[in-house]
Amino acid sequence: DEVLKILDDAVAADASTNNSNRAKDLTLRKARLLLKGGQIESGLAIFDTLIAENKGDLNLYGLATETLLGVKQAQNALK
Repeated sequence: DEVLKILDDAVAADASTNNSNRAKDLTLRKARLLLKGGQIESGLAIFDTLIAENKGDLNLYGLATETLLGVKQAQNALK
């Protein structure tokens, strides 16, 4: 939970001082952390939002699939 708080603080700091230039990367880290921590629905929701907002970024699809397979969520990885 502390790492999630740090990531949330980093996103807020990035928004206020860096025009959210690192927001996608930080949010991606949060999604992966949630999935690896067993919070599947929360992690999936973040990945879904990231992918919807960045449809042209094929790297996100690969990272989502890789992370889901790593946490034994093959069915969700097929979506």
